[in-house]
Amino acid sequence: MLWHRPVSIFWLPVLVVVWLVLSVILTVILTVTASAQSAITIAPSVGYEFGTPLLLRRDSGKVNQLGVNGDGTSQSHTIWIGAQLHHDSLLGKGWRWSVGGAVAPSVASFTSNPFTVTIVDSSTASVIPTARQFTVHGTSALAQISTNASVPIGGRGWLSLGLWGTWRFAEDVAIAEELLSPDSITFPGGQRTRAIPLLPDAIAPPLHAGIDAAIEFGVPVGFGLLASPRFGVRCNVTSIADGLGLRAFSSLVGVSVAVVPDPPQLRLPPTPTIPPPAAPAPIKASIDLYTTTGGQQQVAQIIPYRVHYRNVLTLLPVIFFGHGDVRLPTRYHQISPAETAAFSNATLAGLDSVQVYHHLLNIIGQRMRQQKSSTLRLIGHTASGEPAELADERAKQVQHYLTSVWGVARRRVVVAERDPQRQPMPEFSGVMVETEDSALAAPIFWEWIVRRMAAPGIGIEHTIQADAGVQDWSITIQQQDRQLLYRSLGADSLSASANSASASKLLTLQNLREREATAPLVATLRVIDSLGVEAIAADTLRVEVLAEQDTNQITRVITTGTMFPASYFPLLAAGNEQTLRYVLGDVLPGNRVVVDQREIAVGNQVAKAITTAVGKSLQAGQAPSEGNKQLTEEWLFSKSIGLRVEQ
Repeated sequence: MLWHRPVSIFWLPVLVVVWLVLSVILTVILTVTASAQSAITIAPSVGYEFGTPLLLRRDSGKVNQLGVNGDGTSQSHTIWIGAQLHHDSLLGKGWRWSVGGAVAPSVASFTSNPFTVTIVDSSTASVIPTARQFTVHGTSALAQISTNASVPIGGRGWLSLGLWGTWRFAEDVAIAEELLSPDSITFPGGQRTRAIPLLPDAIAPPLHAGIDAAIEFGVPVGFGLLASPRFGVRCNVTSIADGLGLRAFSSLVGVSVAVVPDPPQLRLPPTPTIPPPAAPAPIKASIDLYTTTGGQQQVAQIIPYRVHYRNVLTLLPVIFFGHGDVRLPTRYHQISPAETAAFSNATLAGLDSVQVYHHLLNIIGQRMRQQKSSTLRLIGHTASGEPAELADERAKQVQHYLTSVWGVARRRVVVAERDPQRQPMPEFSGVMVETEDSALAAPIFWEWIVRRMAAPGIGIEHTIQADAGVQDWSITIQQQDRQLLYRSLGADSLSASANSASASKLLTLQNLREREATAPLVATLRVIDSLGVEAIAADTLRVEVLAEQDTNQITRVITTGTMFPASYFPLLAAGNEQTLRYVLGDVLPGNRVVVDQREIAVGNQVAKAITTAVGKSLQAGQAPSEGNKQLTEEWLFSKSIGLRVEQ
């Protein structure tokens, strides 16, 4: 039975012939036009597709009322013939874009699985089961257009991804029902097979679109022709809801033949006669060193001055041990009894607060030697997961060091147990020190004076003129055997042209060694042009160190203080207060004050401002995080507050 035939399918051979003739004519025209750049070719093509179209509506009762559920075997066969337009990159590699058209006859069929239907014999009123099967057969005429983008995969192979669209402009579709059993049952007229009309909407829409992926190989066949076998798969991306679908999923194999014109012969212009180049002028290079203080001076004056460092650290009354260990950690400085006489505040000169804290045992031992009547209580602590007996063992280790090294009487250093009535202490591995003597718990003071030298800024100015062009240049500044500066063409941002204008750069002499302070600075400029010619220029800057009495005794005073959160150790509260008073005592109008990396302007309310800032900072770090309940040296120092007053 025919359903909707806009154009008879028997016109397909005529359309194929017309399409071939037009393709050949278009191939000749575009190939001749594109031969100048060898970038565009026309390829007549023929191919075959085998697919698995959707032939019967699976979700409609219109067909199911006949007993068909859409399950069965379906297939389609399509032979297409057409042409492709290839546009390759001018280098013959890198990418390809193709667009093509084709017409195709297509045959599709569907055979349902056998299904059982029960009928009633009116003469005997008996129930007779019958087995039936449906067959759908359709032929179509298709028009197709496609476009692909391809990349080379090595050799003459291409991998392409593309889009395609199909229009079915003619079709002939019929459906037949066949009785399989029993033999005694027939359709009216005694036939075992009958044709049935297609239900409305049983045929898929005539327009479809989809995507494809394929591999194509170029095979030269002679006479300027290139055959390209093509293998791939296609898939519908539009809805196939009804009867005769097209290319739900299909494999394809085909071949196209393109005319590949020979590239045009290039005609090179005659080579002009070039006169030999004139000899380049010699390289002109110069370099100048000068100081920037008071204009460009030819003498660098070094001014000595003194820096007085005064530091105070709240005494942290706790010695931290390793987890599960009773030995005194090696980071705490331990000395011999003979070395105790030489230990003093001078030993702490130049150390930071963490390094000074690691002298805690020696600082306490020295203070107890000076304060003959003072006493200490040592309370051992354990962290989670440690045996309780480690607490006393740790306290005894501290007691042994103070008595054996510093000669403190054992009755003055008591190992005590933790008082359960006191405020709960956090878990930590260590020993806490308690005392009633304020002199033992006072903050730690240490200070020292350092002689510095203020060096002026040094300017470098250089010029380069090279007619042949600069290949490389470098600048070095030496002071005796020390190299203070190195710059080169590759690492410098200044102009590297053949005739660079005067360029300059500043540097500062840092960490001058006093025995070399008066040694002159020697700058050397080395230039190499593109012909390999080298030129060297040099300049010397004299250095003078002023006498210290001529500097009006320039002195800077820097005062620093460190405090800790006082929630866990009672001795810290008083120590923090003394540390704060010591630092505030050095504040003068015009000083620069930094509290925990925040700068505070010095004015009438400076003491109040600093006190408020310190209080807020200490409150911000009152307890370890929930994930780490145990106190450690690192945690306490990370929550400490630093004060710095600098003139």
